[in-house]
Amino acid sequence: MIFAVFLPLIAALFVFAAALLKKKSFAWEIGTAAVALAFFKIVSMAFRNFFRGKVYNAFLLPFLRLGEVEYTWRLHLERTEIFLVVFIVFSALMSLLFVRDFLPTPRMNRFVVFLLALVSFLMIGVGGDNLFQFFTGWDISVMLAYMLLMLFHEKQAVRQSGINFLIWHMLTDVPLFCAFYMLVEKTGTFFIPPFIGQWFTAFQGGQAIAFSLLLLLGVSAKLFLFGTNIMITQTAGISVPALAFIAPAALGGLGVYALYICFPLVEAEPTVRVIFTAWGILTAVGGLM
Repeated sequence: MIFAVFLPLIAALFVFAAALLKKKSFAWEIGTAAVALAFFKIVSMAFRNFFRGKVYNAFLLPFLRLGEVEYTWRLHLERTEIFLVVFIVFSALMSLLFVRDFLPTPRMNRFVVFLLALVSFLMIGVGGDNLFQFFTGWDISVMLAYMLLMLFHEKQAVRQSGINFLIWHMLTDVPLFCAFYMLVEKTGTFFIPPFIGQWFTAFQGGQAIAFSLLLLLGVSAKLFLFGTNIMITQTAGISVPALAFIAPAALGGLGVYALYICFPLVEAEPTVRVIFTAWGILTAVGGLM
């Protein structure tokens, strides 16, 4: 598991160092090989999880101690997380295979570095068992996604749009942090709560509504920001697989995952289910438009 997650990041650092030293690095070949190996490793993990019920859990580094609780950097992958990781790595591999004949050589090194780093930090976010690691992986992923998109733009106005997006993206973390502060008040820790009975009715009444609205507001705002900053007319020069990977994976994929892990905490409330349904319909209509 550690091999699959960090191999793309190691390859990205190697390509970056080679470019910095002005050495030929065969960036596309190295990047494609790293992602392909990571993909086959993750697929083998998915099969072992499906047929044997194997759960992957690996300690990386100590991180923070608050009171009597110690938080660490670790990777924890169950069935849902493994499915997301398979999708992320497969999409990255398809982007690399497509982009070889599309990108000019001077941009290829940067594209490979940013894409490989993005893949690793997305997996680090998905594999986090605490909220600190989840948000770290998500926010760094968004930064790398926009660095990727900016490779395809020469207009100063578009670059400024990217900077504005990063600023506003960080601000939209505020309602999410408020929601997770409520979660900490209930659970006593920053760990992502497991899907067990005692948490299925953690929030009731007004608290459940407030928690769900904060969560939906934060995730939806991030998706809305993407549409307002990168318009269709400005993406004509972007390879479609690259754009299709960057947008949903970095900006929406972890947002949907956040909704997935938090919905059981409020699903016992009929009003909350109505809010989620109505919000989902509005989001779908907005996306189609």
